[in-house]
Amino acid sequence: GYLLWHLGKGFGGQARFEQIRNTVIFSLLPVIMNMPFEIIYTGIAINRNDISLASHQSTLVNWIIWLISFRILMVGIARFNRFSKTQTLIVWFLIVLFLSAIQGLLYLARH
Repeated sequence: GYLLWHLGKGFGGQARFEQIRNTVIFSLLPVIMNMPFEIIYTGIAINRNDISLASHQSTLVNWIIWLISFRILMVGIARFNRFSKTQTLIVWFLIVLFLSAIQGLLYLARH
Protein backbone atom coordinates (compact mmCIF):
# COMPACT_ATOMS: atom_id res chain seq x y z
CA GLY A 1 0.00 0.00 0.00
CA TYR A 2 2.76 2.40 0.94
CA LEU A 3 4.61 1.81 -2.32
CA LEU A 4 1.43 2.41 -4.36
CA TRP A 5 0.71 5.59 -2.44
CA HIS A 6 4.26 6.92 -2.68
CA LEU A 7 4.60 6.20 -6.40
CA GLY A 8 1.15 7.68 -7.01
CA LYS A 9 2.25 10.87 -5.28
CA GLY A 10 5.27 10.94 -7.58
CA PHE A 11 2.88 10.98 -10.54
CA GLY A 12 0.79 13.76 -9.00
CA GLY A 13 -1.85 11.54 -7.45
CA GLN A 14 -4.28 13.00 -4.92
CA ALA A 15 -5.06 9.90 -2.85
CA ARG A 16 -4.54 9.71 0.89
CA PHE A 17 -2.66 6.73 2.28
CA GLU A 18 -5.85 5.41 3.93
CA GLN A 19 -7.64 5.32 0.58
CA ILE A 20 -4.84 3.33 -1.06
CA ARG A 21 -4.62 0.99 1.94
CA ASN A 22 -8.37 0.32 1.77
CA THR A 23 -8.14 -0.27 -1.99
CA VAL A 24 -5.41 -2.88 -1.48
CA ILE A 25 -7.45 -4.56 1.27
CA PHE A 26 -10.59 -4.65 -0.89
CA SER A 27 -8.62 -6.07 -3.82
CA LEU A 28 -7.75 -9.07 -1.63
CA LEU A 29 -11.41 -9.90 -0.96
CA PRO A 30 -11.79 -12.34 -3.90
CA VAL A 31 -8.77 -14.29 -2.65
CA ILE A 32 -10.13 -14.34 0.90
CA MET A 33 -13.56 -15.44 -0.33
CA ASN A 34 -11.90 -18.38 -2.13
CA MET A 35 -10.20 -19.61 1.06
CA PRO A 36 -13.15 -21.62 2.45
CA PHE A 37 -13.23 -23.69 -0.74
CA GLU A 38 -9.51 -24.33 -0.46
CA ILE A 39 -9.94 -25.40 3.17
CA ILE A 40 -12.75 -27.77 2.19
CA TYR A 41 -10.65 -29.34 -0.58
CA THR A 42 -7.71 -29.71 1.81
CA GLY A 43 -9.92 -31.32 4.46
CA ILE A 44 -11.33 -33.80 1.97
CA ALA A 45 -7.81 -34.56 0.71
CA ILE A 46 -6.60 -35.27 4.24
CA ASN A 47 -9.67 -37.37 5.00
CA ARG A 48 -9.27 -39.48 1.83
CA ASN A 49 -5.46 -39.48 2.02
CA ASP A 50 -5.33 -38.16 -1.56
CA ILE A 51 -3.05 -35.14 -1.93
CA SER A 52 -4.17 -34.49 -5.52
CA LEU A 53 -7.50 -33.17 -4.20
CA ALA A 54 -5.73 -30.46 -2.21
CA SER A 55 -4.28 -29.01 -5.41
CA HIS A 56 -7.57 -29.35 -7.29
CA GLN A 57 -8.04 -25.60 -7.80
CA SER A 58 -8.80 -24.85 -11.43
CA THR A 59 -6.46 -22.61 -13.38
CA LEU A 60 -9.47 -20.82 -14.83
CA VAL A 61 -10.76 -20.04 -11.34
CA ASN A 62 -7.34 -18.68 -10.37
CA TRP A 63 -7.30 -16.42 -13.44
CA ILE A 64 -10.81 -15.15 -12.73
CA ILE A 65 -9.94 -14.39 -9.11
CA TRP A 66 -6.75 -12.62 -10.19
CA LEU A 67 -8.60 -10.54 -12.79
CA ILE A 68 -11.28 -9.48 -10.30
CA SER A 69 -8.63 -8.51 -7.75
CA PHE A 70 -6.62 -6.67 -10.39
CA ARG A 71 -9.69 -4.75 -11.55
CA ILE A 72 -10.61 -3.70 -8.00
CA LEU A 73 -7.05 -2.48 -7.44
CA MET A 74 -6.80 -0.58 -10.73
CA VAL A 75 -10.20 1.09 -10.40
CA GLY A 76 -9.41 2.12 -6.82
CA ILE A 77 -6.01 3.55 -7.71
CA ALA A 78 -7.43 5.42 -10.72
CA ARG A 79 -10.38 6.82 -8.79
CA PHE A 80 -8.57 7.99 -5.66
CA ASN A 81 -5.51 9.37 -7.48
CA ARG A 82 -7.66 10.80 -10.29
CA PHE A 83 -5.49 8.99 -12.85
CA SER A 84 -6.32 7.78 -16.31
CA LYS A 85 -6.20 4.07 -17.03
CA THR A 86 -2.83 4.51 -18.72
CA GLN A 87 -1.30 6.28 -15.72
CA THR A 88 -2.65 3.60 -13.41
CA LEU A 89 -1.15 0.81 -15.51
CA ILE A 90 2.20 2.63 -15.62
CA VAL A 91 2.22 2.93 -11.82
CA TRP A 92 1.33 -0.75 -11.47
CA PHE A 93 3.99 -1.77 -14.00
CA LEU A 94 6.68 0.26 -12.21
CA ILE A 95 5.79 -1.33 -8.89
CA VAL A 96 5.93 -4.82 -10.38
CA LEU A 97 9.26 -3.99 -12.00
CA PHE A 98 10.66 -2.62 -8.73
CA LEU A 99 9.48 -5.61 -6.69
CA SER A 100 10.82 -8.03 -9.31
CA ALA A 101 14.22 -6.33 -9.17
CA ILE A 102 14.27 -6.63 -5.37
CA GLN A 103 13.27 -10.28 -5.60
CA GLY A 104 16.04 -10.90 -8.14
CA LEU A 105 18.62 -9.20 -5.94
CA LEU A 106 17.54 -11.25 -2.94
CA TYR A 107 17.80 -14.41 -5.01
CA LEU A 108 21.30 -13.47 -6.14
CA ALA A 109 22.32 -12.70 -2.58
CA ARG A 110 21.25 -16.17 -1.43
CA HIS A 111 23.00 -18.10 -4.21
